[in-house]
Amino acid sequence: MIPAAFEYHAPTSIAEAIGLLAQLGDDAKVLSGGQSLIPLMKLRLANPRHLVDINGIPGLTGISEADGFLRIGALTRESELEESDLIRTRYPLLHDTSKVIADPVVRNLATVGGNLAHADPANDHPATMLAMGAEVVAAGRGGERRIPIEAFFTGPFETALRGDVINVYAHSDFGRAFKAFHRDHIAAVNKRTTVIVLGDARNNYNLPHDWVLKEIRQRAKQLIWLNPENRMTWGFGDSEMDHYAPHCSLVEECRNLGQLYRVIDRLVAA
Repeated sequence: MIPAAFEYHAPTSIAEAIGLLAQLGDDAKVLSGGQSLIPLMKLRLANPRHLVDINGIPGLTGISEADGFLRIGALTRESELEESDLIRTRYPLLHDTSKVIADPVVRNLATVGGNLAHADPANDHPATMLAMGAEVVAAGRGGERRIPIEAFFTGPFETALRGDVINVYAHSDFGRAFKAFHRDHIAAVNKRTTVIVLGDARNNYNLPHDWVLKEIRQRAKQLIWLNPENRMTWGFGDSEMDHYAPHCSLVEECRNLGQLYRVIDRLVAA
């Protein structure tokens, strides 16, 4: 299986890449890890006339905590998440996600930004980033813009990125996710609703907005929080579990299938 002919471009700056994408329009595709795009091209299901390879652009990799956020560069490889002590110790949900993506060969090449930009609903990162209330920072001719993850995904394999926009990095804000839920979904919550939150409650030192959980608890049949971290770590560092737990009807440590089955049995019995 051989892809159709294409012209290869290797910009060395974000500005150069944006200029190329603006010039080439719909005839161009961005190449980062290539683990979704290249197989599609080999099958002739994608036939871009131009490939814009952004792997030579500096500053698009890295994992760090800064300004109250976990920041992940768009070109950060899945294997880097898997091997990061910061991700393993402070963001176990994200670490668990990175470990089950495809196989080691794919994880050594695939990028977080490419995974999100592909917007495959069967991929692991979209669901994880939605659960963590992430934001995507994208750069285009109009400068940088921050896109809430729930607005970033516009449909299966569709995103809010325009043709001249580069996904730069993603970061998380748990409290902001609750505000977005309140804005978009609180009206649907009633006494027949069971709301289940799966997450570590780590908010990167942003406002926890626990008032949202208080209102959910008042409106819902029950509010259940399943935390993948060890209970001994709750409330330490940037964990807001001590703020969130009082508003929940049930809070359980849920780090493995055995614990999950026990929670399910308890809910079914009730």
